[in-house]
Amino acid sequence: MPIAQASELCAIKQGDVVPLVEKHDPDADREVFGRLAETFQDILTPLIAVEELDAKPWAGHPRQQSESLCCDITGAAHLLGGEAGVLRHATESLQAMNLAACMAIADHWGTAWAVAHEGPWCLRPADNLPPRSFIVPSGEAESAIVELPVRALRIEQATVDTLARLGVERVGHLLKLPRSGIAPRLGMPLVRRIEQALGEVAEPLGVHHAEAEHCESWDLEYPTMDQEILVDRARRLLERIKGGLATRKRGAQRLTCRLDLSVHPPLILEIGLFAPTTDVDHLGGLFANRLESLRLRSDVTRLTISVSLSAPLRTTQVSLFSHDPLAPQSPLEISGAKSGSSLGRLVDLLSGRLGRDRVVEVRLCRDPLPENAFDTSPLAGTRRLTLKTASRSHHRRRSSSRSSFHSSDSSGDLSGDRLLGGRSKSFKGVTQDHDFRDSGIEFDDSGGREASGIRYRGGGVSSKSADDAALLGPSPSDAMRRPLSLLATPVAMEVALVGGSFCREVFSPQLPERFKINGTVYRIKDHWGPERIETGWWSGALICRDYYRVLTAGHQWWWIYRGTERHRSFETDLADDSTYASEQRFRWFLHGRFA
Repeated sequence: MPIAQASELCAIKQGDVVPLVEKHDPDADREVFGRLAETFQDILTPLIAVEELDAKPWAGHPRQQSESLCCDITGAAHLLGGEAGVLRHATESLQAMNLAACMAIADHWGTAWAVAHEGPWCLRPADNLPPRSFIVPSGEAESAIVELPVRALRIEQATVDTLARLGVERVGHLLKLPRSGIAPRLGMPLVRRIEQALGEVAEPLGVHHAEAEHCESWDLEYPTMDQEILVDRARRLLERIKGGLATRKRGAQRLTCRLDLSVHPPLILEIGLFAPTTDVDHLGGLFANRLESLRLRSDVTRLTISVSLSAPLRTTQVSLFSHDPLAPQSPLEISGAKSGSSLGRLVDLLSGRLGRDRVVEVRLCRDPLPENAFDTSPLAGTRRLTLKTASRSHHRRRSSSRSSFHSSDSSGDLSGDRLLGGRSKSFKGVTQDHDFRDSGIEFDDSGGREASGIRYRGGGVSSKSADDAALLGPSPSDAMRRPLSLLATPVAMEVALVGGSFCREVFSPQLPERFKINGTVYRIKDHWGPERIETGWWSGALICRDYYRVLTAGHQWWWIYRGTERHRSFETDLADDSTYASEQRFRWFLHGRFA
């Protein structure tokens, strides 16, 4: 869910229980979802596929991530007491894993998907079926979907909006229109989805295949706590695993080490790597480092090592001439570094000692707000993106009966990982010494009033002279464009205008003379700004911020902003700006420090 919705839920306390919100981890979602598919392959049918997504997200599913399973139960339903027995068995299995799902069985995958996703809100389930479960009788696909909204056809939101403007909100309304007229106006993808939902065209089923298991165990004849013996046995197990990986030209990128103890519960160690490798010495060293940080409470009776994540080994041609070590590298070159390189070994060593979640990489996001403009992900033990992705090569012809599983509870999982969306982060960067007085800008020492030499707003500039037009600050190359440290959450300040008292909100957009944080008063000596940063109209509540770089009397460079929040509407756009400004209130926040 979006961070705003998650934060709103956090504010609602149920008794003494406070909701736990953590950052969404797509890699963990895919891993757990794959294990869920493998579980149902063992208990239902081996023909299970994870839904394949289109290039653009479907209406009602903006996350653009697979969340449904397609099961071909042809010839297997009678083993579980018929189709109703399949649904009951699947529901019980999900409940044992603290999961819930919407399920449907139909002749075709498109029909089952539509009913499973939209049926709980539009259709009435049978009394003999589990909650949120449906069975579409054979040959009645059209009658089952006519009352569903058009988004049940797995189409883009833009297409849904266009149909809504035409008065077409249900699938039944859409089926009454001639398809010869739909294709030129709304595109062939919509026609194809209609045909798939009705079973008029085949939809290939890409069966999920579990990754080959690389697991080795060693039963200790004499249980021991000696670390040298345990490391030696681990190296022998890694030699065995290396042989299996070498035949497939793959390397280990995440290891799971299980130590069974004679008295206490087993210990599980997760070892992540920056890049796939089969170097036994390197893997053994990482295991030894993790073992040194543990306190074994009893003797180890059995040691098991398995590869929980593997990837193809990357081979690069050695250049005839050595590269300049100081030359800048692109992110692709850095991410493609081999685990045997100094960079890969450093990341592996730090991740092992500090924790996988503490050694991360920073990725830019398309969000104008500074606190949301980047995201972090672990460097070690994560499947890394490449320029070329492997295409699905194995497809089976679909049979007549389908079952679609749609997970409706993402808080549960198979391994205890939290998959709830959230965000909390801080940023550290590197900057250079910068003196604003060297840039030709004249500062105003009149107690915090706006400088008259220059004023920029979002790249636009207005000045008293043409020479100031070159100062389109802050430029992307400016070392002081952003602060050295950014607060994860802006801190509200009490401000005082010239000759005024401290208050939380002011009616004037004028830069304050003083501000107070945690009882300490700071006086603004110089400033530079404002820089306008605001969210788009599609983000709901409009957030407008005017950022200033200010120099306090104590020679501290801080990044503060004047914030306003309101909803854009047709009425406010037509309102008189002067009337709106007289009713507008401003609050000031501290968001970062330059030094």
